[in-house]
Amino acid sequence: MVKDAPRDSPVWFYWKDDKIWIIGTASDTFPDRIKENPQCAIGIVDYNQHNGLTCRF
Repeated sequence: MVKDAPRDSPVWFYWKDDKIWIIGTASDTFPDRIKENPQCAIGIVDYNQHNGLTCRF
């Protein structure tokens, strides 16, 4: 894996007003990667477990 290459990291999040709180655990590596390189993007996928359809925002 290339050190600074973009990648997806599925995470739990909490969205309130104009802020997104990303929820992780002590074993997650994304907090350190974001601290090292704060240029990141957030992609939100809404998954419907009943029909398997997804919607990207």
